[in-house]
Amino acid sequence: MALFAWVNQNMQTASRLKVKEQQARLKLSALALLETVNPAIRRTGSMEQGGIRLEWSASLVEPERANATFSPPETGPWMVGLYRMQVKVRDAAQTVDLEFGQLKAGARRPDVPTGPP
Repeated sequence: MALFAWVNQNMQTASRLKVKEQQARLKLSALALLETVNPAIRRTGSMEQGGIRLEWSASLVEPERANATFSPPETGPWMVGLYRMQVKVRDAAQTVDLEFGQLKAGARRPDVPTGPP
């Protein structure tokens, strides 16, 4: 009985490790896709690519500010903000779901409207 209990425990541990590995791989893929998103322009959205579905919503952490230039010191042509993004990601087989938060900078020209809040 002790041997069966030990084998069962090892199988459960291996199963949990497999799920964690799949979640880590999915998060890396989601972070790569998030690099293409500018939260200053698209505050909410979704996309499917490479067998994963990504949904996000972003909210400002700090108010947008004009970017600074250093020669000569004055404000630049961009509005820059720091956004907190809530991300949901699912693989194509719908076997792994993951939600996480991410901080990301966004920039836009003042004449470009922001997406919905």
